[in-house]
Amino acid sequence: MSTHFEATIDLHEFTTIHNALEHLERELFLFFEDNKKTIQIIHGIGEGKLAPAVHEALKKNPMVVSREESWDGGSCIIRL
Repeated sequence: MSTHFEATIDLHEFTTIHNALEHLERELFLFFEDNKKTIQIIHGIGEGKLAPAVHEALKKNPMVVSREESWDGGSCIIRL
């Protein structure tokens, strides 16, 4: 997958997983509507709780065609 992306969603500053996932879903829908195809999602590494929740949400989202985790584990790139 190309490392070039058209937009970024930064989730690592949210204080709850619930709020981060709500923001993720909202942004994904807006980018999908705007015909943006390649999105970087920054979830950070932290305590390791947000990343698994984000990846699980992406697996379940029908708009997500593919995803690739970054080499450092702090973000991923998805294709809508």
